[in-house]
Amino acid sequence: MKDFIKRNLFIIVLIAISLMGSFAIVTITSNRGIGLSAHGPEYIRMAISLIDSSSISQDPLINYWQHFPPLYPLLLAMIKWLGGPDPLLAARWLNSFLFGMNIFLIGLLIYKQTDSKWLAVTGSLWMLVKIDIVQIHSMVMTEPLFIFLVLLWLMLFVSFLE
Repeated sequence: MKDFIKRNLFIIVLIAISLMGSFAIVTITSNRGIGLSAHGPEYIRMAISLIDSSSISQDPLINYWQHFPPLYPLLLAMIKWLGGPDPLLAARWLNSFLFGMNIFLIGLLIYKQTDSKWLAVTGSLWMLVKIDIVQIHSMVMTEPLFIFLVLLWLMLFVSFLE
């Protein structure tokens, strides 16, 4: 066990920082709930229309589907379909998960590019305490999902180039 921890200490540290980030978002949003950005109500409305089996073509607010990215509301609706909470609470938990994953991916990307575990941990810690990043993840926005997908793409691209 001691040998396992010694070999994987870097990954364990990144996971611990990621869990702190997820816990931070859950804590920040515990009193008043997740914040609503300028377009947050539209994302929630879109998710609810998907949950209620409303046809997108019959939705009176069809312009929402034409002007806003549909993947985030689709994920919120999928969480409800899988027995999860309503879209507003699902957004809180999804963003908490995405914040942890984004912190972890930042650390891995920095490590892959610099081969420095200390820089990777420092980058992850920087993301954990950066107030702008924390605010983005504590509101109903598509940015946390976008950041996650970009970081995931970068990880895959870097692996492909290697």
